[in-house]
Amino acid sequence: MSRRFWSPLALLATLASLASVVRAAAPIPPPPNGPAFLDNFDTPKMKRWVTKTEFKVSGGKLTLGSPTDNRGNIYVYAAPVKNLKGTLYTIYTNFRAEMRARLVSDPKMWGGFGLWFRTNGAGQYRNDDRNPDGGGGYCFNYIPGIGGVQLVRRAHSMLLGGPVKPVPMDQNWHTFRVDAVGPNLSAYFDGKLMYQAVSPEKPFGYTNGAVGIGVLNRGVVEVDSFRITPLGGGAPGPVATTP
Repeated sequence: MSRRFWSPLALLATLASLASVVRAAAPIPPPPNGPAFLDNFDTPKMKRWVTKTEFKVSGGKLTLGSPTDNRGNIYVYAAPVKNLKGTLYTIYTNFRAEMRARLVSDPKMWGGFGLWFRTNGAGQYRNDDRNPDGGGGYCFNYIPGIGGVQLVRRAHSMLLGGPVKPVPMDQNWHTFRVDAVGPNLSAYFDGKLMYQAVSPEKPFGYTNGAVGIGVLNRGVVEVDSFRITPLGGGAPGPVATTP
């Protein structure tokens, strides 16, 4: 019986081929998903948030915004940690975000606020998509200047799920909720489903990022409860408490 002898080059090529098969068969790690988060603003310190200027916490309420800042966006993002992108915000992928909030600024003015999610934590709008994760993400906004709520992709202000939905523009307390699971996005105002949308395909869609609260165009908002519940991965969220 003859024996087959392997040359060193042939042996290396065979081993490399086997290694590629093993790598291809390795399971793909799940996308990052942040932990459950709940804040009723019982302490004036905002150590559990990434913050940008113009905010205060008093009497169990967060007040965010500036009545004199016409163009700047003011924001806070939940659960700051150093993530794999080297920046300071927690990456959430599939989650439910909820807050109880009210407009403090004059409802006759343009400015408002929103629940911002899957952003890069930078706070600014961008007018291009050269970096799909830069300044992007989505907003569920409440803006007197447009007369209602909107679900919007921040870059290019692309409306998702339909046009602006009229709701009362006042200084009363309202609840806001966003569910984001994969490309499916849902937004609720006072418990009523306002939008169901599928996020755009890459590079124009955003699969994960920071979750928080933002105000714009002289808007001022007061928030007394903010919760994030991981969905489809991560620890189950706590039960919300609303003062």
